[in-house]
Amino acid sequence: MKKIIPLKKKENLSPFFIIANLFSVIILFLLPYYLFEGRLFLGGDDTRFYYAYPKEVLNSLALYSWNNISSLPYYIPNHYWLPFLVVVSMLEELFVSKVYLFYFLFSLLQVLGFIFFQKFIREVIGKENIISFISALIYILSPITITTLSFFLSPIWSIALAPIVGYYFVRYIQFGNNKDLIKVTIWSFFLSFVYYSIPWILGFVFPLICGLIFLIIFVDNPLKKFLKRTIIFCFIIISSQLFWILSFIGSITTRGSISLGEKIVSKSLSESFKDTIVTTASDNIIYPLLTFYHRQIAFDFEWQLMHIFSNYFDQVLLLGIIFILVLFLGFVKYNQSLNKNEKKIFIFFSVSFIVVLYFFTVNIGFLKDLFLLFGNIPGFVVFRNFTDKFAISYVFFYSTLLALCFYIIKKSYKFYNLILLVSIIVILINFLPVKQIVNSPLWKTKNIYTTANLPEEYLSFTKNVELSIPDTANIISFPQNLAAYSIITEENTKNAYVGTSPFKFFTGINDLTGSGSYSEYISSEIQRLIIKEDYEGLLELLSQINTGYVMVTNNVPQEVKNSYLYERKYLKLQNEKLIKSISDKEIIRSTKSNYVIYKLKNSPSVIESDANLSYRKISPIHYELIVKGLNSNKNLRFQETYHPGWKLYLSKSSDKKAKDFFYEVSFLFKKPIFNSSHDFINPYGNQWTIAPQEIKIKLDESNYKTNKDGSVDITLDLYFLPQMYFYLGVVLTVTFLSVGALYFFVEKKNETNKKDN
Repeated sequence: MKKIIPLKKKENLSPFFIIANLFSVIILFLLPYYLFEGRLFLGGDDTRFYYAYPKEVLNSLALYSWNNISSLPYYIPNHYWLPFLVVVSMLEELFVSKVYLFYFLFSLLQVLGFIFFQKFIREVIGKENIISFISALIYILSPITITTLSFFLSPIWSIALAPIVGYYFVRYIQFGNNKDLIKVTIWSFFLSFVYYSIPWILGFVFPLICGLIFLIIFVDNPLKKFLKRTIIFCFIIISSQLFWILSFIGSITTRGSISLGEKIVSKSLSESFKDTIVTTASDNIIYPLLTFYHRQIAFDFEWQLMHIFSNYFDQVLLLGIIFILVLFLGFVKYNQSLNKNEKKIFIFFSVSFIVVLYFFTVNIGFLKDLFLLFGNIPGFVVFRNFTDKFAISYVFFYSTLLALCFYIIKKSYKFYNLILLVSIIVILINFLPVKQIVNSPLWKTKNIYTTANLPEEYLSFTKNVELSIPDTANIISFPQNLAAYSIITEENTKNAYVGTSPFKFFTGINDLTGSGSYSEYISSEIQRLIIKEDYEGLLELLSQINTGYVMVTNNVPQEVKNSYLYERKYLKLQNEKLIKSISDKEIIRSTKSNYVIYKLKNSPSVIESDANLSYRKISPIHYELIVKGLNSNKNLRFQETYHPGWKLYLSKSSDKKAKDFFYEVSFLFKKPIFNSSHDFINPYGNQWTIAPQEIKIKLDESNYKTNKDGSVDITLDLYFLPQMYFYLGVVLTVTFLSVGALYFFVEKKNETNKKDN
């Protein structure tokens, strides 16, 4: 098999190169201490709570991770978090505080990206240490990377995953070393949650496919040379992810409004695609070529980034021309400077870069209309926030292409060292305002910073909630915001956790904090009822969505209330009159009265029936129901989001210890009962009709008790059958990886035998 590039002899790393890398890694690990000054940076849609409280998150999600956090269930699995949470939970024992653990993980993704991007570049162009070092600095420290770093948790880890996978792929294609497959499998398993960030992953895959297609059509078909190894590599990666992929496929293919697939192709999402593109389009390609984030979007939305542009980036903007110059010089000389295989690599990454540049900067003249046409492709609307989905992909391909251009310049021009020196200076100059970019005030505020340590008042309050309130009912939180956020404020009122509510992590109870916690219909209906002051109607709706308590937060800063998170007219009506009208009595109050929980009037039960019924919750996906004296058809209502996967089964044992994993597996071989009557209710929950005649006709008498009056006593299991996707996925992951390991062992043994002979 031909190698992608000509091999060079292994070079010893120079002391200067080692020191430069060591110094850079130390700086990256110290960076959060400078950025956050002893506080945590946890908030946002994609909460970083996993960084500081992994055990709490792990205990909350556990194996039963079908319920969303701070929202009604959408049955989108979260199993992909398990490897990361298990490892980080063990790692937590080594750290003396949550802050140190958070800072370590915050820096780890950058350090991994920095190290492995260098290794990736050296595999692509040979042992060019200085070039790999400078291009890795561009990759990690560019304003695009830093801006994106402040937005997301899971997708941003693609900074580490992309060069890791790229490095081991190139090595495996060249050498066929099974050790590389084992290493990439371990990394992929640990970073499984990154693979779940599918739009961001597609942001890498799509440009790669376009580059490959271009090579096949116009240059040469490289697949002939490494098809087998590519298939093996991809098979191993996919096998390491099967433990969550099957659950994910199940969530896509499920019929009904709760299906992820339905949401992707939904009319509402498709109709919002054009508005999103027009609103967030950047109007040019110049700033990304200078390695800056889009300027126009920052001003359109009045981000803190616009002040950084006005006060700093606009003054140093012209320095970024060095990268365009490097790009230009590389394209001018690539044909004369590179050998045949190197030209293929250059063309491949050039085409991939042009593709990702287009998607990252879509609103450029008539090309915007072309992008809008793509919105008619089912599923393409996942790219509607294209500036997010392609940001890291763009930096990865641009940094790689710049590395190739540096390599060409080294071969072609005498001023190569000057180019390198200027590039390093510009990289560092562009990185200087990192603190203002990452640690900036909450959007639409001037003084509320989202770096905050959770106050002791909140932590002790949630502990009391965990001990006092059952986890079978939801809690609605006031004031309701326009997201699904909690506002947890430090005593100084200038720092606050603003992000997806962590309440369930501490208490096991789901809280509903804003319009993002519900489907559009329920959110609109709650707001309508509050505005009309129809409190009886509100109580009825809350009972339908299994809400039994109300929590009031009294210390939300006024500046936050005036921000984008709240609608002022609606906020005014979330007042004391509302709370008194819907609440029965106070249950828990925090030490400083900033958090109070009341029991709602007419509090619901998650499982209700006209029959004489009692139940116990075994796990979030398993309830045991005891029905007594059933003498006629009765309705059984389960007030959780409707899903056809909820099934009723005959229960074999009421022993709590018997309801374990092996008992759950038995549901695979059981036939559900009353399944034909399963339907929507309200239109939120689940409903069955339980009929004594069906019990007597279909079941053996040993499975139920007939009373003297002819009524029936029976014990049932209510179980969420799609949980089996996870168990099956775990089995398949272990099986396929074991088969792969056996294949590698046999292959290695055969190679050894051949050498001996």
